[in-house]
Amino acid sequence: MLGVKLDPDYVDRLKASENMRVMQRQAARERKKRESLEELYKDSDDRFAFIVGYTSGGFPYGVTWEEMGMEPPNFEDL
Repeated sequence: MLGVKLDPDYVDRLKASENMRVMQRQAARERKKRESLEELYKDSDDRFAFIVGYTSGGFPYGVTWEEMGMEPPNFEDL
């Protein structure tokens, strides 16, 4: 547009660099979101929304996701 000639290799490297930066920022956002959810649900697992404690045999007990009327979060999808 301005009459400036740009080297095609330079333009390709610049585009690749920008795509990599976008991918890194997206990965960082996803990691932060996953860490936030893990912190939010640190007293839960795939069965219990809130683990109150553990039996002498080591089994957790508490309020299930079904009792809360919620679906458990899927940390692997984040």
